[in-house]
Amino acid sequence: LVTGNFAEHWRRTLTFLDIVGTAWPAMLAERGQIDAIERRTQAIRAQAARWRARPPGTTVIAAGSTGSQPATRELLSVIASLPRGAVVLPGLDRELDTASWDKLEPSHPQFGLHELLVALGVGRAAVSDWPGGRGGDRARRMLVAELMRPAETSEAWARPDPAALDHVARADCATPHQEAVVIGLALREALNEPRRTAALITPDRELARRVTAELKRWNIEIDDSAGAPLADTPPATLLRALLAAVDGGFGPVDLLALLKHPLCLLGRPRTDLLDAVRRLDRKYLRGLKPAAGLEAVRQIIANQRKDNDADADTVRALIDRLDAATSGLGVLMAEGAAPDALLDATIAATEMLSSAATLWCGEAGEALAETLARLRGAWRDQPVIAGGEWPGLLAAMLAPATIRPRYGRHPRLSIWGPLEARLQRADLLI
Repeated sequence: LVTGNFAEHWRRTLTFLDIVGTAWPAMLAERGQIDAIERRTQAIRAQAARWRARPPGTTVIAAGSTGSQPATRELLSVIASLPRGAVVLPGLDRELDTASWDKLEPSHPQFGLHELLVALGVGRAAVSDWPGGRGGDRARRMLVAELMRPAETSEAWARPDPAALDHVARADCATPHQEAVVIGLALREALNEPRRTAALITPDRELARRVTAELKRWNIEIDDSAGAPLADTPPATLLRALLAAVDGGFGPVDLLALLKHPLCLLGRPRTDLLDAVRRLDRKYLRGLKPAAGLEAVRQIIANQRKDNDADADTVRALIDRLDAATSGLGVLMAEGAAPDALLDATIAATEMLSSAATLWCGEAGEALAETLARLRGAWRDQPVIAGGEWPGLLAAMLAPATIRPRYGRHPRLSIWGPLEARLQRADLLI
């Protein structure tokens, strides 16, 4: 798209982005692989083909999708044609006039539904309402329709009914922290009325985490539909801290972060371990940064050792235990190895740092174990990688995984993303 008289940095950017268009597809073809998005597209189209060839006898309902992706639109078309199939459209604008509806642009929020109805061969008037009538009042629906009117028909703008904004409040917050406090207070206040429900709708995961933390001040655990990142759970952060320490040559910051991790035990009571770690920090790691490796830490301890030095003995024993737990992983990362071998060594070292019973227990431990088992199967028979690539690779593979608590969340409070909010309602929406 960049042609003509543009600054030179545009052309340099285009040259760099050529990696995406040329080099990356060539690499995938050489490895016999495809992108994750392409795999999802092929899987969706394969499902559509199966149902088209052999329609299922059971009920199939597709709800909440706008069909904005061509493959998804194809699947929805098949579902709508099934003998017991149904497609539930979220928020179809029934108030927008026909002239405006026909002139929607791709950037319009209703454009995906417009294209879906064209693919289905169905007009807006033929779409029946959900049993129980349309949601909300007409004044508010008209307001939304006018707000979203295309520019081509802006001369037809109508003044909305002031009643459309009844019960709508706005709060301007100076900081993200203040925003989370205001939202938390509003959700907390909703609980004062019996059976009243409330929900926060946001795609901002940072805001969701802040609000969750604010509600914990009142011992309220809110149900977050997106869950929590698996990579941020204690078992996963222990794995990440271990790899960071080994990859960084056990520098003071990474070393202390690993040893002070709440799941790190090294076969000792937690209080004894923390006592030894504090002695290591206070007496031997203050000052100039030591050379890489645990042997350099041992040398510092030996140089500062005095007669009958109990601190030196305690800290030396701690370093020896840590070395025994991580030496196998350190050798593989130094030489390079296949991902499945690196994963096995990482798990073995982590279990020696903590314990199998502690590491894999609870919802987070079980979810991490299942995720690592799937990754090991995917990485089997893969080529050798450099040890320095391993921490980033594992972090990238864990990043998409989330964990959702099975129970214990408040039944009347929720945090929804835009997709979940399409088909749900609450008495108070934020």
